Amino acid sequence: MAKRVRDINMDSRAAREKLKARGDPYYRSIAEGLHVGYRKGKVASVWVMRSYVGEQNYKVAKIGIADDMLDADGVEVLNWWQAVDKARAILGAKREGPASPYTVGDALDDYLAHAKERQKSYRDTEITVEQLIRPEFGKTVVTELTPDKIRRWHNKLAATPPRLRTKKGKEQKFSTVEMDDETKRRRKSTANRVLTVLKAALNRAFREEKVTDDKAWRRVEAFEDVDSARIRFLHVAEAQRLINASAADFRKLVQAALQTGCRYGELCRLRVRDFNAAAETLAIHVSKTGKPRHINLTEEGVEFFKSVTVGREGSELMLVKTDGTEWRESHQSRPMADACKQGKISPPCEVPRAAPYVGKLVCHERDAADGRGEEPWTRRYPHGREALWPSDALIREGSDQSRCPALWLGGEDECRSHRIASATISSNSFTLIGRRMAARRPSGGRQN
Repeated sequence: MAKRVRDINMDSRAAREKLKARGDPYYRSIAEGLHVGYRKGKVASVWVMRSYVGEQNYKVAKIGIADDMLDADGVEVLNWWQAVDKARAILGAKREGPASPYTVGDALDDYLAHAKERQKSYRDTEITVEQLIRPEFGKTVVTELTPDKIRRWHNKLAATPPRLRTKKGKEQKFSTVEMDDETKRRRKSTANRVLTVLKAALNRAFREEKVTDDKAWRRVEAFEDVDSARIRFLHVAEAQRLINASAADFRKLVQAALQTGCRYGELCRLRVRDFNAAAETLAIHVSKTGKPRHINLTEEGVEFFKSVTVGREGSELMLVKTDGTEWRESHQSRPMADACKQGKISPPCEVPRAAPYVGKLVCHERDAADGRGEEPWTRRYPHGREALWPSDALIREGSDQSRCPALWLGGEDECRSHRIASATISSNSFTLIGRRMAARRPSGGRQN
């Protein structure tokens, strides 16, 4: 609350009666650059305010009638204290200025500030906002948004070829890739993700009561059936070619993925201390779901992680480049493309920035020991069933049927160990999976 300002010459009727009538007001400073004045006339008197406007100039304005003859009503007729409060309120309103309309740009700023400490993928969100949303809607007042405007922008995103890396300040470059059905599907999927960010920012503004209506964006629907992955599996020979074709530092990253099924970001964050040789496990402390987990390693996996951690400090990053720098966002894209080209893997494996490594195979024997059997894993990762139960095509292409853990030998309760090295390729993700499984025959298991 502002300090009460007294003036012995003006704060009461009795004091003001002693003042002489004159054209120039009697002033009292009540704040920096602000004065309240009392102009006493021969018939009536008024309150005025004088505010500094710069360059030794002041602006004078009437704010009310003095309560010399009439009782103060707080509106037209004011006493001293009411005149002071009104002058302060008028000056405050002028300094704040009229409330500007709330724009989409304001909503995006608020959303980014909220997401900065809450989203793991904040950098991706920021790039999406600054490059794809703000240029289109940044200056648009939220109340002027319409479903048609958003739909046209959404459709335009889907019809635009993929963006290429462009130097700052240069005109944006676009890919010349043929817009076939698969490319169109991927562009629509990208457009959906960008639309999700816009809706998230506007929904937050609506929840915070910055806007009163959300119909404009709530009525805009995303493209349907464009996010389903197109899946196939790399055979053992293909996975081996991928390893052999990878650069030395990237090869370790690929091998770690084959042994664990971890996402790219999880591999980048691994520390030497996360590998427990005694327990034959690898600890993942920060995951996509936010839940830490431990990965049971095979004998081959244990040997691999021993080779990359021996003699190193526990706090060191486990997987680094040849020059000792860490793997970061998108650093894997070009090495992966080069390895696929050298290894003659077609279609090439893609590891987009927003789609990390996903999925893993689990050991049937451990699942059976926990009383879970095969079903929980295959329900969570249905795309992995083919790796556990290979098709005849996979068998014909070189897999030894007598050593495959997913094919039960007649009259035997257990199958022999067999290494399954496979990789799931989709337009959005590349999952390397490699496990040595010793599986106990589940109830109702497949017979040869």
